[in-house]
Amino acid sequence: MKFFKKSEKSVSLNSCVVWLALTAVHSYNAVPRRGPGSTTSEGHLRNEFWAPVLSNCFKLDGLKFLSVWELEHLIPGNAGKGSSKCDFAAATLDAGGIPVPFFIVEFEVGGFATHKDTVVCSSEAVFELGQLIGKLNVTKAELGELQIFMGLVNDTKITIDVITAEYDLESDMIFYVRHPAVASFDLSNADTNILETLNLLVFIQTVVIPKGKDIQTLLNCRSGPSSISNLLPKLPPMASKSSQSKTMFTPLNKRAK
Repeated sequence: MKFFKKSEKSVSLNSCVVWLALTAVHSYNAVPRRGPGSTTSEGHLRNEFWAPVLSNCFKLDGLKFLSVWELEHLIPGNAGKGSSKCDFAAATLDAGGIPVPFFIVEFEVGGFATHKDTVVCSSEAVFELGQLIGKLNVTKAELGELQIFMGLVNDTKITIDVITAEYDLESDMIFYVRHPAVASFDLSNADTNILETLNLLVFIQTVVIPKGKDIQTLLNCRSGPSSISNLLPKLPPMASKSSQSKTMFTPLNKRAK
């Protein structure tokens, strides 16, 4: 199936992926039938709406990627103290069979402007990017080729950030940089959700998946001891925790000075 954007450039999408995604979006009922006063849950949103939209994008058309729900990040510690699970991840495998995610997603329902898992997802992406750099024999100039995408889902809207690593010559160190809101897709409006779903699928097909393929190629061809991992910043040994905001904006007395 070909989808034409305003630029008139055609993008080929798998018909099965499109059909499953559009069916889920069109038929989604936000409130499960559990009696009067029932509200949607994160699990309901994830299973009924986002699973058909996201999972199949990375599994069809011969793509050798994994669609993993609740991927365990190998951050030091144990469950409840240090380890961390993301809600969804698209990943490739390294030589040892360990998943290397390049797209990490966290969900919430009824959130505010700041997603409850913004810090959590950022820490997961930064950790995985550092692990990836440590597995590759890449130069400082090639760091820009490595990108980890973050998907922050609030109900039926997804905002995508990107985490990159940049070398600073003056300090002779590598810094992690978060690029917020490089793309955003609101699938809640009945008048535009079909188009927004297609736009999301096109973004995954043309932006996210190619970066995943780049990482896959580097793992196959450039695996080896890293010569620049010693320049990476030292990360906390414990995983970050979700922080649910009770207000739209951070009160003045709680803002960082």
